[in-house]
Amino acid sequence: DATVSCRSLSYASLKTSNSDSIGEIWEDDTIFALSSGFTGQQATALAVIRISGPRAHDILAALTPNKPLPKPRMAALRKLYYQDQMLDHALVFRFNAPNSFTGEDLVELQCH
Repeated sequence: DATVSCRSLSYASLKTSNSDSIGEIWEDDTIFALSSGFTGQQATALAVIRISGPRAHDILAALTPNKPLPKPRMAALRKLYYQDQMLDHALVFRFNAPNSFTGEDLVELQCH
């Protein structure tokens, strides 16, 4: 299902940390987190993934090849790809630092 696809995408391709070990986070890392209410017990209708850090916009560009980035703070419907495989249709948002929830460049993927 699409939620599983987005969750797999987050673990497979969005970790872009410059740190050498798990648990070590630097200020210039780009991180991701599942922001929706997945409990591990029950699937939800929507998976919201937030990507925050200096490479967030580059990651969005890689996930949506041949499409322009959406205007800041505006929603856009995009197909998400990993390599040549389409994973899902998602509502995507782009926020520029410092005008985001984290104060960094931020991308939000709303997958269903």
